[in-house]
Amino acid sequence: CKFEWQSRKTTKTMQAKGVINKQKISVTVLGAKNLLKTDMTSLPDPFATLIVRDRGTLKSTTTKQKSGTPTWNEEFEFEVVDSINDMLDVTVYDYDSFGRNDFLGTCSVPVAMIAV
Repeated sequence: CKFEWQSRKTTKTMQAKGVINKQKISVTVLGAKNLLKTDMTSLPDPFATLIVRDRGTLKSTTTKQKSGTPTWNEEFEFEVVDSINDMLDVTVYDYDSFGRNDFLGTCSVPVAMIAV
């Protein structure tokens, strides 16, 4: 997958009993390009979800109406336990007010690439 991101690592380290030192990362979802139509009649209404695989809370961008090239510029903060092995999963969907949202694509980014 091809992706671009902006991130910044906070310098604050927290310690929890019985757990490796945790750190927080901040991720900004910039946008997407060339999203395909899932409905025959209109452009997608895309939104993205983000989660640190097997560890975090699912977070979501806002939905952009009728856009094949949405721009979000939305920032999210995640707690990371294992910056070497944790993965940030980003999935883009086409919002559907009736029925299930349509899958548009996914990308997994090693947290080690973000927490630099």
